Amino acid sequence: MKSIKMLSALVLIASSFTANATFISGDYTLNNGKQVALQGLEWMPLTYSQSYSRLYVEADGGWVDRFGNQWQQNDWRYATRAETATLLNSLWGGNYLGFSNDNFAGATWFIDQLGGLGIDTTLGHNRVDLKLTNDVWLNYDVSQFLFGEDLECSDELRLSCIGEVGIADGFYDSMVTRNIHTGYGVYMQAWTPLGYFDDLSGVDAGLNSNNRVRSKSNSSSMLGSLLVRQPAIAQVPEPTTLVLLVFVLFGIWLKRTSHSANAVS
Repeated sequence: MKSIKMLSALVLIASSFTANATFISGDYTLNNGKQVALQGLEWMPLTYSQSYSRLYVEADGGWVDRFGNQWQQNDWRYATRAETATLLNSLWGGNYLGFSNDNFAGATWFIDQLGGLGIDTTLGHNRVDLKLTNDVWLNYDVSQFLFGEDLECSDELRLSCIGEVGIADGFYDSMVTRNIHTGYGVYMQAWTPLGYFDDLSGVDAGLNSNNRVRSKSNSSSMLGSLLVRQPAIAQVPEPTTLVLLVFVLFGIWLKRTSHSANAVS
């Protein structure tokens, strides 16, 4: 009985570490071999701030995320326009603005790691229907996100930069995307996997200095906040490594208690 209690305690400790290891940092590589530029920062998935306005997230008294975590005002900050562009440019295919096949790998990473919010009828960790399939789209998902420091995308303090990333496994429609090298539109092949990036929505393609904006008071179920912080010095172990460590510690403890019992007898 005592052994079971000890093992339960160790598993609980491991799960508490694992639960905190959901933020994005470190090294990632896309399926196409490109390195994801996280810039040494830790990124909070959009699901934590889904449907919250920027005014709420930046409130003087702090805020509570969708998972019930309490954050102080300075625990996280909005990714700057440059940081956002650096991340998105590392994910963007580099040839087309809008939907295109060579944007798919990077957009998939973004949606998988930072969250796809747009097609969900419930919020945060209670999401059910993650993607849309109809007579036009096959597994379509999209997220919008607030980012940037004050006045980076507008001369009005009430406005924030806003970005957008989307993916679809296929579509049935006449769709044109813009080739940045020629400036001409190119028809996309139907049912081709697509990813969406745009130079008005966070990407810096060198063609447009503007970026879309949204009121800081705005909120919607497909909107989150792109928040970053410096990662803690102590790295959280990977869940698999942590579980192995738990069982090793349990084995050592069990062996010692067994020796102690034998010595007493």
